[in-house]
Amino acid sequence: MSMKSLGALGAALLLSALPAAAAWEEAYDTGHWALCVVADPVHQIVYAGLYDGLAIYEAAADNWVSVHGSAGLDAVRDLLWHPKQPGLLILAYGIIDTPGRIDRSLDGGFTAETVYMLPEDVYIGDLERDPTEPDRFYAACYTFGSIGGGMVLRSEDAGLNWRIVEQSNAADRHCLAVDGAGQLYRGGPDGIWRSPDGGLSWVSAQGDLPAAHIMCLRAMPGRAPGHLFACTELDLYETLDSGQHWEPILWGEKCTDLVIHSTVPQLMAAHITLGLGPMDEVTLSTNAGQSWAWSGYWMVANDWGAYQGMDILPMQNRIFATMQDWIYTYDLGATGLAEVPSATPRAAAFPNPFNPATRIAATLPAARAVSLDIVDSAGRLQRRLLDDVPHPGGALAALWDGRDAAGRPLPSGVYHYRLRADGRELGGKLVLLR
Repeated sequence: MSMKSLGALGAALLLSALPAAAAWEEAYDTGHWALCVVADPVHQIVYAGLYDGLAIYEAAADNWVSVHGSAGLDAVRDLLWHPKQPGLLILAYGIIDTPGRIDRSLDGGFTAETVYMLPEDVYIGDLERDPTEPDRFYAACYTFGSIGGGMVLRSEDAGLNWRIVEQSNAADRHCLAVDGAGQLYRGGPDGIWRSPDGGLSWVSAQGDLPAAHIMCLRAMPGRAPGHLFACTELDLYETLDSGQHWEPILWGEKCTDLVIHSTVPQLMAAHITLGLGPMDEVTLSTNAGQSWAWSGYWMVANDWGAYQGMDILPMQNRIFATMQDWIYTYDLGATGLAEVPSATPRAAAFPNPFNPATRIAATLPAARAVSLDIVDSAGRLQRRLLDDVPHPGGALAALWDGRDAAGRPLPSGVYHYRLRADGRELGGKLVLLR
């Protein structure tokens, strides 16, 4: 068995070994099928797209309201909020046998104006915003019926005007992600592709990822260039180098969605479909995918009542997810999966062996100053990643790109990391393969 397979198998074993967490709770009866959930952490609002409109939760008032329209015709499949313009929403409408369109709202979804009509049998699968350009939005489109192919749309003026920047008659475009450098990624049945220029040109980002249908793409929050996650019909994968090399972090499960805590990015929730009927589940990780635990989100996924979406509202530290015509919540701060440090410091690196980068993660029992060094097999210091950096305790992670202190790529070989905190030292072997 390969090292990659062993690492993946380890993730799966940890998944089954961890204890189940607390139950989900009913938050709001939407009155109709809920099709997506999007949390706005800047303005502390949660939006749920419905088969006939929109449900809106204002965290400050702890109150839900619904805006209902025509069933089917006003089915909201996805939406975007603007970080600097409160109330500005982009709404993607369209479901089978209804026209696909994009609406723009300036009052938080209570009223909206249509700004783009899609061709017949074309629908939006995903909306994404460029974190480096707040007014730049993208839409991934797929087709239904006899017409084949899909396209990518782009807006440079916060969703007022849209144009096609990429189109194909061969494969749908189901999902998008934009990393911290503004690179655009798209996924679908033809794999993963990357565009450095906003969709005008594309190169493959499939790397060594096994051929599989791409269900969802997510970029690591913040300014991490090239750090991406891909949900596939086989596994959940991670890349640190814009798609050249992929490693599985959740193995043997059909993963359809992943959400990442925007302020505590090591906290993740993945939606998977199990081969038991089938059944849906949401599994959680507090260490950036090194281990996972079931959340108890069990439901039969055989009709429109199946899972459609989830997101995390950081201020409340809660997951919001759809379940039939209900919105359910899960309190991340009141479960055994909250960031409660263990009594013993722990550290590990993943991927390992690696090329060109690896993430060194640790769990510290209490607040302390932390140092992290990379040394070669002879014990010579090659890189200092952390130098007595104050840390509050809990999860810690640092990325090493295989370079020395001067920024030069180091050759293939065995290296070691040394993490020191409060007089204690942890370490491990790193294998760099060029």
